[in-house]
Amino acid sequence: MRDLLAGVTIGAIAIPGQIAVAKVAGMPPTTGLWACVAAGIFAALFVANRVLWIGSDSTTSPLIFAGLSVVAVPGSEQYVRLAVTLAICVGAIFVVVAIAKMQWIADLLSRPVTIGFMAGVATIIVVGQLAGLLGIPAAGKSTLEKLWNVLSNLDKINWLAALIGVVSLVALPLFTRLNRKLPGALLVMTLATLATALLSLTRYGLEVLGPLQTGAPHWVWPDFSFDAIRVVLPTALAIALIAIAQTAATSRSSADAGGFTTSLRADFTGVGVANLASAGVGAYSVDASPGATVVMQSSGTKSQLGSVIGAVCVLVVVLFAGGLLADLPTATLAAIMILLSVRIVNVKELRRIRSYSKPALALTIVTFGAVVILGVELGVLIAVALALVNRGVKTSRPEIIELGRRPDGHWLPIAESSAEPTGEIVVFRLNGPLWFANASWFHDEIKLHLDQTPDVTGVIIDTTGIDDIDYTGASVMADIVVMLGTRGLQVAMTHIPGQADDSLERIRITQELPERCLFASTEDAYQAMIKPDYSSAIKPRVREDRQAGG
Repeated sequence: MRDLLAGVTIGAIAIPGQIAVAKVAGMPPTTGLWACVAAGIFAALFVANRVLWIGSDSTTSPLIFAGLSVVAVPGSEQYVRLAVTLAICVGAIFVVVAIAKMQWIADLLSRPVTIGFMAGVATIIVVGQLAGLLGIPAAGKSTLEKLWNVLSNLDKINWLAALIGVVSLVALPLFTRLNRKLPGALLVMTLATLATALLSLTRYGLEVLGPLQTGAPHWVWPDFSFDAIRVVLPTALAIALIAIAQTAATSRSSADAGGFTTSLRADFTGVGVANLASAGVGAYSVDASPGATVVMQSSGTKSQLGSVIGAVCVLVVVLFAGGLLADLPTATLAAIMILLSVRIVNVKELRRIRSYSKPALALTIVTFGAVVILGVELGVLIAVALALVNRGVKTSRPEIIELGRRPDGHWLPIAESSAEPTGEIVVFRLNGPLWFANASWFHDEIKLHLDQTPDVTGVIIDTTGIDDIDYTGASVMADIVVMLGTRGLQVAMTHIPGQADDSLERIRITQELPERCLFASTEDAYQAMIKPDYSSAIKPRVREDRQAGG
């Protein structure tokens, strides 16, 4: 019963929403409905997330228009052919990512960046719906232009449209508060449509959706010529990257909120197949919709059957009932889109990020600003760059700890009150990866410490905190051993089996440090080093210059 209710609700919401998105993409209105039908049915066969809704989306539709309108007239036959080709390319990219198990691409966006990205997408949608909510003629391409259009035309507000929009904004959460099982969006749309029809509100200048063109889909042969692929492929890559990030964020957040697990590989397969199916009905590329997914979840659906039912509802309308929503006020549609978009913003997570650290909050804010000001396409690229730069900066200067010994033989940072320095023997631990961006710094930090403590006779290098070593890192580690030997210091190293240990073995660290000086724990190394007969037997020699890259 819940799947049926969720399907009918999402179907009713999807009909006007998909038409609006089709207009944004520069496509004929009914192609949005057919994209919804194809995606809803075929994606359900593959996706693992039971509430994930896949259809044409306001996030990627502007990119379709931006990429194709420069070479073809929006709505023309050539434009539609390119859009179909674009959908096939996006679908193929998703299928390849799924087959090759490249879901990690979605992880290029860190949590703070993802939260900022989703908040930016929500803001873009909200600002884009303000004109419709207030009955103001829409204008502008960017978010800032759309906002300025609203602010500079407040004297042109259609007060009837604004009243209906505000009432819809209040009624939807009110229905939800009264009973979460009530299909609030469906009730609001039904009441607004009936009121408009019974009171003939269109005579007062109220804008409505109007009747839909019905009939079978118009199949279009894709254009795989060299010129077409040259035009389509860059846009396909941009849309795929954005869709991957948005699908992953939407799937994960809805799974966390619903208390169930999902598989990004299966979800990506579903999106890929949905794009291919959409192309098969002469439509355009589709994506996971955050707002519609929230509707599915709030409606209590238990499986993808809700998506299939929603697609069937859209199918019935597009085939037989084009006039059913003719009197739906666009102000009500705008209100529903605004409320759904607001739900995308994870306020609780934003508060946690703020309390965690200022740099993490700055990442979120910068990502949000980039998406809102520069658009989703540039915004997601900047978001990925910020996430990688942030991680690179952190791992380029990881934590170096000097360990001290407790009476019971446990080793802890010197800052711990129970850990004491071990006199002439010093222990260093690097917590993090050792790679080309920090290898020379690690070498110099150890050298600087030893210059400041000339009474040191032995050094233990604890590598158990190093989770990854590239060629430069392993090479510099061998250089450190040589440097310590030239100073006449005894050397020992602790290591555990794993990737870092394998890297040290491949660099042949035993050429600089005998195997008898490699230990499984710091305590074992210390006990061996304090014995009078311990010798690391270093043979100083000149090594090749350290490499500059990993």
